[in-house]
Amino acid sequence: MKIIITENQLKKVILSEGEQDWEKKVKEFKKSVSEIAKKVDNIGLGSPIATFLTRIAATESCYGLNKTNGKNNVFQIDDIAFDDTQDIKSHPGLKEKFKIIKDKTGINWSGETYTNIRSDKFKNGIAARLLLGNKPGKIPTDLDGQAKYWKKYYNTGSGKGGEQDFIDKNEGDGLEHCIYYGKKEIEKNKKKDG
Repeated sequence: MKIIITENQLKKVILSEGEQDWEKKVKEFKKSVSEIAKKVDNIGLGSPIATFLTRIAATESCYGLNKTNGKNNVFQIDDIAFDDTQDIKSHPGLKEKFKIIKDKTGINWSGETYTNIRSDKFKNGIAARLLLGNKPGKIPTDLDGQAKYWKKYYNTGSGKGGEQDFIDKNEGDGLEHCIYYGKKEIEKNKKKDG
């Protein structure tokens, strides 16, 4: 006799209830970040890069589930990167972008603070977009090209992640790595509670 089960049925057998809940949470967070990335694209600060922004969030924070650098800092903008989004002397094109942001969103970017953008996912996304807009070259559309661009201009040489890290965290539907991260968090919490 042959028994055929679907992938979802197999997951219910393999994954604990906590892991199934985590998987749902990963999907919800990815959807939310994807919507934020599209909203940032709609401001019109440059060519559309919503997919790249979503992939950055997957790599940097598991769509915001890893809160080690701030609860809503899904794009992991640090203070140096934020300062770059405000530096109109080095990046004179920012003045026009600030005007666009103000016109489209009502946000006065030059008045924003690092604390503000770390506590607001949309503003965090705008900061990521502005930061990328300050970098040279066209952002690639393929995963390998984006991995190289991310490492060179976003994560930089001082960052922990490498190109392969970016690729691994975004292959397929971009969920597996964050589900695995969740399993480790569940196990860590069980050890603390046990």
